[in-house]
Amino acid sequence: MSSAKWKRVQRTSGKVNYFMAKKEEYFIERRDDGKYKVLKPNADRASAVTDTQKEAIDRAKEMNPGATRHIERVRDVGPGRDKWRHE
Repeated sequence: MSSAKWKRVQRTSGKVNYFMAKKEEYFIERRDDGKYKVLKPNADRASAVTDTQKEAIDRAKEMNPGATRHIERVRDVGPGRDKWRHE
C-alpha cells in the first residue's frame, strides 16, 4: 500500500480504516489529555490544540473555511466511540 496514495488512518470500534483523502481536509480528534487537536491528512503534528471541540472546529474554519472537517464524535456507543461526522 503506497503511503502517497493512502492518507489518514481512521480508527472506529477498534478497526483501522484506510481511505483516500480529498484535497482540503481537517480532522478534529480528542487527545488522551481531554483536549482537541486539528490535523491535516497524513500529518505527524497537530495544526492546533484547543480545550474544547467547538474551539477546535472554529479554529479549523479559520484556517480554511472551505475545507471539509471530519469531527470525531466523543460519545461512547457499544464497545467504543461512535463514528465520525463531516461538515
